Amino acid sequence: CPNLTSLSVYDCNLLSDDAITADAELHPNLSRLILAGCRQLSSEALIAVAKHCPNLSYLDLYGCDYTDEAIIAISEHCPNLSYLNLHGCWRLTDKAIISVAKHCSKLTDLDLFQCVWLSDDALLALIEHCPNLSYLNIFGCPRLSKEAKKIWRRST
Repeated sequence: CPNLTSLSVYDCNLLSDDAITADAELHPNLSRLILAGCRQLSSEALIAVAKHCPNLSYLDLYGCDYTDEAIIAISEHCPNLSYLNLHGCWRLTDKAIISVAKHCSKLTDLDLFQCVWLSDDALLALIEHCPNLSYLNIFGCPRLSKEAKKIWRRST
């Protein structure tokens, strides 16, 4: 199916890096990709997806454990992202989210639940660079100050 635009894979512990990389190479028209709960996939696999699927607008990585480098690659290669779910991606830092903010200005929905290393810098970058952001989940991000959260609420 070279015209495949949507691929959903939930909690598939058998999905390998090679398989998702091959899928990305064979389906460059993917606009919607759900890899929720596929914790065994490496950041290198997600970087391959970023390089081969520039049309992604919807990406769900709920409960996955990717590095900043993987999310930066997604942000740099997939500027049309409007939906990004990073719920529970606890290793991510400001570096990744600032890159998302700067490169994905079409973002409308972003879930950062329990991204515990994020600081005010990430939130302020989202406020500055993502004017269309209408849904932002920052529950469980303990390093965000009350002041930055107030600024977010006033900007929406």
